[in-house]
Amino acid sequence: MKIALLSTDNPYKILHGGKHVHLLLLEKGLKKLGHEVDTYYYNFNFIEKVKIILNHPNYKFLNPADRFKLRIDLMIRFYEELDLRKYDIVNAHDVISGHITQKNKNLVTTTHGYFAYETINYSNFSADEANEILNFCIEVEREHSCNE
Repeated sequence: MKIALLSTDNPYKILHGGKHVHLLLLEKGLKKLGHEVDTYYYNFNFIEKVKIILNHPNYKFLNPADRFKLRIDLMIRFYEELDLRKYDIVNAHDVISGHITQKNKNLVTTTHGYFAYETINYSNFSADEANEILNFCIEVEREHSCNE
């Protein structure tokens, strides 16, 4: 069986936490059972940063909330551009990677945590920024939930 695992977090770079350990063990276990497994983890690397600066020259002058929104939009576009038709199962592990459900009827989601509230709880945004980002994240959850 061909299986794609999707996540906005790369467990090969973030080596702790339940979601990351889960992804690594799931990939290892599926391969051990003889399945063909491909992983798609969004990588906010140097090239992505250069693309942002070229496409948004004022990026470093944006407030943290607008920078955050821009990065989320890049993640969404990354998953929208994937061609996942060759997979028997597509397993998304968060709201952002799972938003492709409208295009992939073979999608299984395993949502770890709460995107909106964890974004706020584990960040250092000011109170005003936190409120703006919380509202943005809740809207992303609504737009990209798997409820059809």
